[in-house]
Amino acid sequence: MKFLVSDRKGISPLIAAVILIAFVIAVASIVATFFTDTAMEWGEEIGEEDPVGTIFTSVDIVDANPEKDLVMVQNTGRNNIDSFVVTLYGGFGVMSSDIDVSLDAGQAGNLDLTGTELDGELTNSDSVEVAPAGAPGQSDEMELE
Repeated sequence: MKFLVSDRKGISPLIAAVILIAFVIAVASIVATFFTDTAMEWGEEIGEEDPVGTIFTSVDIVDANPEKDLVMVQNTGRNNIDSFVVTLYGGFGVMSSDIDVSLDAGQAGNLDLTGTELDGELTNSDSVEVAPAGAPGQSDEMELE
């Protein structure tokens, strides 16, 4: 019985490894491009919200002075806060306004409602709620006497 022996040999292991590496790099670049585009689209849908940053943003109401239209707050988070949303609740319904006051992490300050839509309404309010702008879930509320 005769066996046919071929002079042809398979590709060398080195060339096979190079081809496999090239194939993996090509697939990885295609997948990375797809996921980068998808992540950018998701980011555009989110807008200017910073879901991770809001975790480290919080505020506490220290005191409210209805006669002077002031609400004293403290930034208890780790991020700086550039503006606040003050909401008043009372017999008149709900009123809200943005107050541009910057507080560094740990800093306390007054939110002056004079000259805003809430001017004079603190005396008629049952409660006040203060939230950092862009982080409504990190608010604090105080009942007024």
